[in-house]
Amino acid sequence: MKNHPEVFERTLNGYMKYSERLRIYQNWLYGTCRQIVFFQHRENYESLLELDSNFLYSTALGQFNIFKRRHKDGIDIDPILSIGHTNDSKISSLKRRDNMIAGCRLSGTVFTFDDENEYNEEFVRDSCDPLLDLDFVGDFFVTVSRSETVFHKLSSELGMQIFDFSKNLNIGFQSIAINPSCEKILGAKSDSLHIIEPVKTLVTNSFLHRSQIYNTKWLNNNTFVFTSYSNPLSLIDTRIDFKRQEFSCGNFTATSVDYDGNNGIIYGTLLGMMVLCDLRMPRTFERVFHLDTPAICRNIKSDERHLYVSTDNAIHLLNFDY
Repeated sequence: MKNHPEVFERTLNGYMKYSERLRIYQNWLYGTCRQIVFFQHRENYESLLELDSNFLYSTALGQFNIFKRRHKDGIDIDPILSIGHTNDSKISSLKRRDNMIAGCRLSGTVFTFDDENEYNEEFVRDSCDPLLDLDFVGDFFVTVSRSETVFHKLSSELGMQIFDFSKNLNIGFQSIAINPSCEKILGAKSDSLHIIEPVKTLVTNSFLHRSQIYNTKWLNNNTFVFTSYSNPLSLIDTRIDFKRQEFSCGNFTATSVDYDGNNGIIYGTLLGMMVLCDLRMPRTFERVFHLDTPAICRNIKSDERHLYVSTDNAIHLLNFDY
């Protein structure tokens, strides 16, 4: 595969004027935005999303795509790079950390994509036990299926990226998330949450919830939030025996969540709404945004300019900088 250096010319928007940042923030606060819809399709499937300052990364069943972001109009609809086909094994997870994108397929393969090693895909699990999710920090990778959790070490051999088997646990999860310090792993399945210490390879804590858990996200090394069917947002402090705080930001069912790294949380709902709330005020919310075409918000990614939402039939852009 040819190298595509222009894909990775990532320049952070560090020189934006203060007045511009303030204007965009006010647009967020008062719900002033323009909506654009991309890639509408009849077949129901979820597009997984990742985002950086210059590019939108997305999946379409078995296909991995990279789109150039535009300042006003969202993205160029022709992908810079497209790998795979929609009829390939479905991509079940897509994660970005630093300059690397990683994903897994139900067939049992894991792929990575970065500016040095390009695209690499390797079979790591028997396809009879489909891969449901992955996460990674540096060269430490975790993959999960319904029956087991496997730790991998990413190494290089003859210029190729290799996933070396490390350890495995005979417990499966629907989703997995590693905290920033790589000291704790959060696994979720059905109505329960589990904390794993990778060094000891032990499940150290567990928490039983009263309904289906949809999403989990670490806020820092000790605290995470999760969304569920019965309550939009709950915060758990793992230092205090799973001390829980509920956020009653509207009577919604949250299906997706994103975090601004400070105090802001935005989540998508079953009814096609995005709710922006402040972690310091658990009983209030700042703003509710409605999709022009109501649909379930399956995946959500945002930054100071744009909010991207995938539904079962399209990708929606809410542009706050126009």
